[in-house]
Amino acid sequence: PSNPWAEMALVHAGRDHGVLRVSPRRASSVGRDDLRLLPEMARHVGLVVSSAVLREELEASREALVIAREEERRRIRRDLHDGLGPSLAAIKLEVAATRRQFAALGQDPATLDQLRGMVRDATDEVRRVIEDLRPPLLDDCGLVDSLRNLRFVPPELAWRVDAPSPLPPLPAAVEVALYRIASEAVHNATRHAAASSCTATIDVDADQVTLTVQDDGRGMPEPRPSGVGTAAMLERAGELGGSLMFGRSASGGTLVTARLPIRGGAIT
Repeated sequence: PSNPWAEMALVHAGRDHGVLRVSPRRASSVGRDDLRLLPEMARHVGLVVSSAVLREELEASREALVIAREEERRRIRRDLHDGLGPSLAAIKLEVAATRRQFAALGQDPATLDQLRGMVRDATDEVRRVIEDLRPPLLDDCGLVDSLRNLRFVPPELAWRVDAPSPLPPLPAAVEVALYRIASEAVHNATRHAAASSCTATIDVDADQVTLTVQDDGRGMPEPRPSGVGTAAMLERAGELGGSLMFGRSASGGTLVTARLPIRGGAIT
């Protein structure tokens, strides 16, 4: 504008958020009452900007915590699987060998049965902890093959997964979210939609990964039911700062689209 600016600092809670600049349409349209309103306007605008900044910082912190949590889970799972797991297996073999020696010497091997049972229980507990930390298939097979080999998919469902080959490395939290969202979507297609075919497509660009799952079933009713599964899908996308949308596919079935950001590049 050709008219001069009036400037007011945007400060809230002692934090500087910038400058509010106001220019009149015409120099003659500005009165003293207008100028007296500027500090009050700047105070309200500063509050709004501060709220927006704090929300962005809170979301970024939450996403960082989720990513750090899943990376730590992956590390702990690897340590348990590669460290404690083989150690327990070795102890179990030693107990079995000692039991055979007792029997060969004519001693009662039953005294080692309790120890063998304790080792077996400890092994089962470690296995349960490992599976709860992170889906085992993700580390054993990778995301794409894990989805292609979902155990609960019935043979009558034509289930296909399309993805780049090779799939770029993704943060652990993003992998888990994609796996859980896709699993729930195909579970709904088989259990509720009476679908005969279902396809998952994964696309990755520089800062985002997109998952679409579409089936040829009866489609999602309106209004959309707020079940535990759909709520969990929305929560997994939301905690990473992503989005999840439900719609209708070209065949009239259900279309699930998840978009998850990849902040700071992938984590290997």
